[in-house]
Amino acid sequence: MIARPSPRALLFAISGYLAVILALYVALALDLPNPWWAMATVFIVQPTRPLVGAIWAKAFYRAAGTIVGAIVAVILVPNLVNSPELMILAIAVWIALCVFFGLLDRSPRSYLFMLPGYTAALVGLSTATHPEAIFDIAVARSEEIIIGVLAPAVVQSILFPRSVSVAIFERLDGIIADARIWIAEGLRTLTPVPAPSQVAGRLTEMNLMAADWRFEGTFSLIRRRALWALEERLIVLLPQVTAVEDTLEAMRHSESYTDELAAAARQVADWVATAGAEKDKASAAAENNIAASIPTLNPRSGWEDMLVVSLADRLTELMGTWKECLVLATAVKASVLQPDSDITRLLGSARPRGLHTDKGIALLSAAVAGLTVIGIAAFATAIQWEGSPFTITVAAMCCSLFAVADDPTPPVRAFLTGAVLILPVTLFYQFAILPAIDGFVMLAVVLFPVVGMLGLLSTYPKIMVSALGAIVAFSAMLALGSTYVSDMPGVLNNYFSFLLGPVFALVGLGLARVVPTQRAVRRILRAGWRELAALTKTRSVPSANLWAGRMLDRVGLLLPRLSAIQTGEEPELREVLRGLRLGTGIVELRRLHDLVSAGAEREIDTVLTELAAHFDALAAGQTALVPSDIVDHLDAAIRGMLQLPDAGDRHAGVSAAMRLRLTLSPHASAYRQEGATA
Repeated sequence: MIARPSPRALLFAISGYLAVILALYVALALDLPNPWWAMATVFIVQPTRPLVGAIWAKAFYRAAGTIVGAIVAVILVPNLVNSPELMILAIAVWIALCVFFGLLDRSPRSYLFMLPGYTAALVGLSTATHPEAIFDIAVARSEEIIIGVLAPAVVQSILFPRSVSVAIFERLDGIIADARIWIAEGLRTLTPVPAPSQVAGRLTEMNLMAADWRFEGTFSLIRRRALWALEERLIVLLPQVTAVEDTLEAMRHSESYTDELAAAARQVADWVATAGAEKDKASAAAENNIAASIPTLNPRSGWEDMLVVSLADRLTELMGTWKECLVLATAVKASVLQPDSDITRLLGSARPRGLHTDKGIALLSAAVAGLTVIGIAAFATAIQWEGSPFTITVAAMCCSLFAVADDPTPPVRAFLTGAVLILPVTLFYQFAILPAIDGFVMLAVVLFPVVGMLGLLSTYPKIMVSALGAIVAFSAMLALGSTYVSDMPGVLNNYFSFLLGPVFALVGLGLARVVPTQRAVRRILRAGWRELAALTKTRSVPSANLWAGRMLDRVGLLLPRLSAIQTGEEPELREVLRGLRLGTGIVELRRLHDLVSAGAEREIDTVLTELAAHFDALAAGQTALVPSDIVDHLDAAIRGMLQLPDAGDRHAGVSAAMRLRLTLSPHASAYRQEGATA
C-alpha cells in the first residue's frame, strides 16, 4: 500500500510537471522536430536529491555527455554508412567503452561517460538511411535533450533552493555525534561498544556530494582541502577507536589494568563527549595523566608494560585525531576561512579520497551492453525490421542506467512493467484527448493528471523505476510535435520498438550480468585483501587517504549487502574494520624497518612476507588462517626493538608491533622475554 504523499513529495511532483511543460514549450517554440524527447529527458535526468549543486552538476555532465555523443555519431555514420556491420560494431564498442568508464567513476561525472553511449546510438542509427542529414539531426536531437536537461535544473533551483552544503553539514554533524557517543560510551564502560554502522555510508555520501558542491560557487579550494583532510581523519578515527578497545580487552585478560589507566580513559571519554575545536584544560589534564602512566621500556620490560604503552599511544592518537576532526569540521563549515598555522599544517597533505571500483564488473557490464546492441542488430537484420534504432537506444539506456546494481534485472523489469501499464492511458490520450484540444495551454492542462501522478509516484523508491518507464513510454508514444498526427500503426510500432529495448536488455543482463549478493560480497572482500597484500609487499609508504579511503568505502558497500544475506542483526562494523587496523599496523612496521637491528629486521621481513602470503590466499578465495608462528616472529621483532638505543625508537617500535599483534591475534598468549618460561 502506498503511503500518503508528503508535502515535499507533492512539491517534487509539481516541479517535475512544470519542468515538462517548460521543456515542451521551449522545444515547440524553437520548432524542433521531436519535442517529446525533451519531455522524456526531464524525468530521465531528474535528480533524486533536489539540491542546487546536485541539480546543476547533473545538468552540466548530461549536457556535455549529449554533445559528445552527438559528435561521435557525426564522425561515425558518414564514414561507415556503406558498411552497416562495421557501423553497428563501432557503436556497440563505443557504448561498451562508455559503460566501462562510467562505472569506474562513482561521482556525478559518470554521466559524462554514460550519456555519449546511447546518445550516439540515438542520433547515429536513426540517420543511417539518410546520412546527409546527420549533422542537422545531431544538432536537433542535442538541443531537445539539453532542453530536457536544463528545464528541471531551472525549475528545481527555484522550488528547492537548498544548498548541497546544508546536506553535507547534516551528515557531518551526524557522524560527529555518533562518534562522540561511541567513543565516550566505550571508554566509560571500558568494554567494546558496537560501532555506528552508518558512518562509512555517510562518509561516502559526503564525498560524492562534495563534487556537486563545486557547482554552487561557495566551495573554495581551502574548503575543499579541509573536507579532504577531515575525511582522512574520520577514516583514521574508526580503527583507532577499535584499537583502543582491543587493547583494553587484552589488559582485562592479563589483569594488568590499573585504576590510573581507568581514570585516564574516563577523562578522555568525558572530554570527547563535550569537546569543542579549541584546546581546553580537560584535554590537557587527560594528556598529562596518560603521559604519566607510560613506563620506560627496556630489554627487561614485560607484557603488562607493553600493554600500557600500547593503550597510552592509542588514547593519545585518538585524542589528537579527534581534535583535528573538530578543527577541520569547523573549517569546512566556515563561510570565510582564514587558515592559521594549524589549519595550514592539516591541509598540507590533503588529497581527494580514493573510492572502491570493480574493473571486472565494469568490463562485464560493458561487454553485455555491447553484445546486446549487436544481438538486436542481428535480430533486426534477420527479420528485416526497421524499428531497431529505437530499440537499440532504449536497450543501451537500460544497460547503462542500471549497470551499477549487482543485479540490474529487477530495475529493468520494473521499467518494462511501467511501460506496459501505461499503454491504455497513452492510447486514450493519443486518440481521444489530443484530437479534442487546441493550443499549448490546453495541452499543458490535459497533461497534468498523468505527468503529475507519475511524478508523484517517482518519489516512492519501490515504484520509482516503474514510474520512470511509464513516463518515458508515455512521452515516446504521444510523440508530441507542432501538429497532431493520428497514426495508429505508427504509434504501435513505436511502442513495441520501445518495449523490445528493455526486453533485449533483460535477456542480455539476465544471461551474463547478474551478480548474486554473496558473490558481490566476496569480490569486495577480495579487493580489500588484494590491497592489503600490495600494501604489505611495497617498500614505500603509501598515502593513507588512498588505501584507507578505499578500505572504508568497502565497509559502506559491504554492510547493506551483508545485512541482506544474513537476515539477522546487522554485522558489526568492528569486524569489517579489521583490515583498516591491519593496514595501519603494516604501514607503521614498514616505517620502522630501517631503524632496528639486523635480527629484528629479518623478523619484520618474515612477518610482512607471511602476511602478504596470507592476504594473497584470502584474495584468491581460499580459507586461510593467520600463520600460527606470526606472533612468535612479532615477539622476536619486539625483543629486537627493545634493544634499540633510543627510548623514543623503542617506544614507537613496540607500539607498532603491539598494534599488529593485537589485531592479528587478540587472544594470543602474552609476550614473554627470551628464555622465560610459561
